[in-house]
Amino acid sequence: MAPSRGVSDNVDKFDKFAEEPSCTFSICAIALELSLIEFLDGPVLDAFLVKVVNAHVELNPLLTVPSEDDPSDPPFLKWNMLFPTAQCQRSTDPGHRSWAAGRYAPATWPRVKSLRLISRTFPWEIQIKAEDEALGVTCQDVIEGIHDFMYSRVSSQQLGNASPQHKRIVGQSYWHNRSTARDVPGGRLHNTLLRCDWLGLNTRFGGVGVADERLLEDVIGGAEMPCTFELKCLPRYALSEDELREHDAREEAAFGRGHSRRTSRATSRAPSRAPSRTPSSRTRAASVHTVSSDTSDS
Repeated sequence: MAPSRGVSDNVDKFDKFAEEPSCTFSICAIALELSLIEFLDGPVLDAFLVKVVNAHVELNPLLTVPSEDDPSDPPFLKWNMLFPTAQCQRSTDPGHRSWAAGRYAPATWPRVKSLRLISRTFPWEIQIKAEDEALGVTCQDVIEGIHDFMYSRVSSQQLGNASPQHKRIVGQSYWHNRSTARDVPGGRLHNTLLRCDWLGLNTRFGGVGVADERLLEDVIGGAEMPCTFELKCLPRYALSEDELREHDAREEAAFGRGHSRRTSRATSRAPSRAPSRTPSSRTRAASVHTVSSDTSDS
């Protein structure tokens, strides 16, 4: 049911990207017509319905391409995509704090069940699905989906399709990302070529934006695909000493939480098994003998 004109005039007073819209709506229901509540809350659309009704899908400003030079711009996310999402930060948060505000906010308006990300930096698509279809895709779903994608494997065939120049870049990134440098995960990364290695130095999350016709043509053959957006991957910048200390503190806090959960799960099990033997240095060396050692295709 479409809202009346007077009700429609109040639509802009509501935050379409609030984390808990149902709570906001229930509070405001005293002063507004029920039709406005239905209009704002609305259904969660699938991609087919978005196309059928020709819906204009807006992105949550928190996810969009930031303009760091304009202090009046809304908050944005800062994240080196080599690292887990615990290292993602909101631009307005202090350096020691991991991103929390807005994690569960809708990623789009109207809300959708899934969306697709493509990029100029890699030749694949990222499929983002809502963890809870009743809520639609959230900002957390987007960031976690990107992280899962970045930590998935690149097959030998996919690497073989790269140009010789890009293969050199990928090889250099592979070894640097597993080095002792403070701005990379180091040995915690799997000893197999990952999609985050494919990015080279362009591992900084640059936001999500509208995919133009040329990018659509290059990646998906120009097909009209609703809910398809561009993920921008930007060169990471050198961290200051203070930023490195804050980064290390977040890493330690994240490791502590993960270690605590693992210990809790381990001690709650029935008789424990003897720990497995650590692979010998010869075995580890053989497993990473070459960047293109993957034999299974993704």
